Amino acid sequence: SDRIPAVSWIAIDCLPPRPGIIVGLAEHFPTFSMGNCFNNYHLPRNLPGRGVENLEYQSKMARYMFYFAVENAPMCEGYMTEKVWMALARGSIPIYTGHDSFTELMPTKKSYIDLRDYDSFEALAAELEAIASDESRYDEYTSWRYDHPSTWSPGFRKLLRVQSTDIKVGLCAVLAKGPTVFPKADKMGGCSSGGDLLGVKHGDFGAYIEAARFRSKHHETGVP
Repeated sequence: SDRIPAVSWIAIDCLPPRPGIIVGLAEHFPTFSMGNCFNNYHLPRNLPGRGVENLEYQSKMARYMFYFAVENAPMCEGYMTEKVWMALARGSIPIYTGHDSFTELMPTKKSYIDLRDYDSFEALAAELEAIASDESRYDEYTSWRYDHPSTWSPGFRKLLRVQSTDIKVGLCAVLAKGPTVFPKADKMGGCSSGGDLLGVKHGDFGAYIEAARFRSKHHETGVP
């Protein structure tokens, strides 16, 4: 009940398709872009630098119910950075999409918003509004945090186990036991251009960006 029912986003760069998604979503649901890209809101006061172990950063960003965690390269197999994990850790619901393989590493299907599940910005905004206005719907996406770990996906449990292990111990085990116990990792499948997203063909959100720039230009010159 203390969380702000809005989407937050802090980004340094404006690599597509992220800016277009943010601009399109902002037309239908409260969205705070607090970084360099299409900034429309200030950062929380005295927000420190981002870091997985920075509790002050996590505490301040936990005020926001949703976090836009899409990667710079959202369709690359195996590419998942701290954005989504930090959102999950602080109790924000990440809005995410990526290579099909990413779902295997998430705690549960109901721990995040998958952009691929919505055929329009309106449908996505309706889901966010339902979660923000109904405690039981919000609990659907956050109850995994209080469930027994056996209910989490095998991929997520393995990820936690690896991250919780002293890297020196793991490295020594690999060197000592070799490939018979620790086989070489499978080759990653690379990146794809992605398909339709939120009803936009080929995920090309350029029209939303141009419209936002047009509105901004006319606002700055006093044109309604």
